[in-house]
Amino acid sequence: MGTKVFSGNTDDTFAAYKEGGFLGFGSEWRSWYIDGAGGNDKLTGGEKNDTIIGGSGNDVLKGLGGADTLEGGADNDVLYGAGVNSYDYVADTLKGGTGHDVYYAETNDLVVEAANSGYDTLHLVGSFSYAQYSMAANVEELIIDGTGNLEIIANNLDNNIKVNTSWFYGTIDGGFGVDFMEGGQGFDQLRGGGDNDTLIGGGGGDGLFGDTGNDVITGVDFSGGTGVGTLDKLTGGAGADRFILGNASQAFYDDRISTTAGTNDYALITDFQSGVDKLVIHGPSFAYIVQQEHKLGASDLKDTLIFRDNGTRTPDLIAVLQDTTTLVQTDFVSY
Repeated sequence: MGTKVFSGNTDDTFAAYKEGGFLGFGSEWRSWYIDGAGGNDKLTGGEKNDTIIGGSGNDVLKGLGGADTLEGGADNDVLYGAGVNSYDYVADTLKGGTGHDVYYAETNDLVVEAANSGYDTLHLVGSFSYAQYSMAANVEELIIDGTGNLEIIANNLDNNIKVNTSWFYGTIDGGFGVDFMEGGQGFDQLRGGGDNDTLIGGGGGDGLFGDTGNDVITGVDFSGGTGVGTLDKLTGGAGADRFILGNASQAFYDDRISTTAGTNDYALITDFQSGVDKLVIHGPSFAYIVQQEHKLGASDLKDTLIFRDNGTRTPDLIAVLQDTTTLVQTDFVSY
């Protein structure tokens, strides 16, 4: 039989487990029912199957072990289905309720969020192993904190998706909606899906596919690197897409080594359409050298190679337009 704890409308802190051990003899083997009611509560369960209800107020609910049910209720709540610093790998049910809620969940946890009930963020934690994960409905933001290989399918909202770890090696499909997707330092595969999406690869050699819509595609992380030492594969798909090869500060994929052409790090753009798509570059277009040759395989079509003209230094390869021989000045947009 479970142990029930009820609170009033004050700010409460209750933990069936806290630093140093469980509360009372045998409390680790009880199933707790904790109702915080009103106030900004901090409620923590034990190792069995607990039910924790925050009620109104900005609550922090932690399930710890067992198959727990956490309900945030009204206001802005934080729900930890997976514990704080460790993962229990037991399926929990997390219900944020109304307000801007934050979830910490593993792939086997059930996140339940109603439509139009706030801007909600899901931190996906734990260890992934070649599985498929569908993002919970009505959650707007997904932050991937876990490690391993996982195929993620987003919901159909306008999502903000970010890989926040160097050890994620998987694929992310944004689905419908206007999505902002950002990879981490690993080898990410991002697919925008329908609508006009923004894809940023981050570090590592990434594969980015805009799919339908007018997409903005960048292989590198603006703040963490310039693509030196990486080869990114960029595909726009249908629509008028923008491929970002530089910003106001610098050209991407330019290794700035005076004696080499930088042929090991560049953006491979697989479907550039002259007159439709755009190449966004650092500086004026006359600072670049364009030439055609068979760079990739033995296709009948030549590829267009774009080099950054570095004056007295060897021009540096920054992009290859696969099977593309037509390129005009209006295809470039200067930062």
